[in-house]
Amino acid sequence: MDDSSARAVDRAMTILEALAERDNGMTNAEISRRLGIPKSSASYILRALERRGYLRRDGETNKYRLGLKALSLSRGALDGLDVRRVALPELRRQPVRRPGRSRRWACRDRPWHPRSNRPRCPHRRPIG
Repeated sequence: MDDSSARAVDRAMTILEALAERDNGMTNAEISRRLGIPKSSASYILRALERRGYLRRDGETNKYRLGLKALSLSRGALDGLDVRRVALPELRRQPVRRPGRSRRWACRDRPWHPRSNRPRCPHRRPIG
């Protein structure tokens, strides 16, 4: 990969990171100023990311926001993450907030308790 290609990839990632921090999106001009690059360079990268589904542009405000395909990037990392192994030490360290209550995780199929030996649920998430 030559220097200009590496620079374009770096700029594209910086754009994605900047947009991830902004709930209301950013215009081409705002992105150009933030990165310190010409608007034409920002436009080229924005169009490519929009075409691939990583960004979406609001036709009325001309602001770019992250697209749904950007979420797919996290799937690979999350699939390889054993939430139970990562969360258990922290769950065991923290005191229970209310007496008589235990920490629980929600699963679409069934409740899951961190000290149980129930089968792993791929849909679990904390509920309290």
